Amino acid sequence: MWAEIFGWLAKPDPGIMIVDPYGGAISAVPEAATPFPHRGGVLYNIYYMNYWAAGNDGEPNVRWIRDLYAFMAPYVSKNPREAYFNYRDLDLGRNVVVGNVSSYEAGKVWGEKYFKGNYKRLALAKGKIDPDDYFRNEQSIPPLVPVSFISNRVPDSVVGHKVYGVKEKI
Repeated sequence: MWAEIFGWLAKPDPGIMIVDPYGGAISAVPEAATPFPHRGGVLYNIYYMNYWAAGNDGEPNVRWIRDLYAFMAPYVSKNPREAYFNYRDLDLGRNVVVGNVSSYEAGKVWGEKYFKGNYKRLALAKGKIDPDDYFRNEQSIPPLVPVSFISNRVPDSVVGHKVYGVKEKI
């Protein structure tokens, strides 16, 4: 396998493949103890990246990454294929914005690959901290706001106030 990987790195328009070793003490931390769940049984974290000059469409560079990613499929985690949030991969999906708020359900596609079982807990925290989804990017955690929180948040005397964040009931 390593000989084939080195062959990928020798192709035209190659990118970089960073292999971070895991195991040891990192495996002793429970998945739910921090937002980062990729611990037990994980040998490596692999980061694929590529660069190209401004003005270039980057098509061969992006193709190289996607082809290497596909080649690695038999050797990496499955169901779901996990990912590390700090190595964002927009091919996993992007936020779907409905009513000016990112959809929790649509975010599951990529959120559970990054955070596994922690995704819902993080979305609930975002719902308390940023229910209007002001701090948003292509893969930011969407706010999941309990209906009881929304009903307690806006007094009846407020006229014309729009309440965002109620997309799914929990």
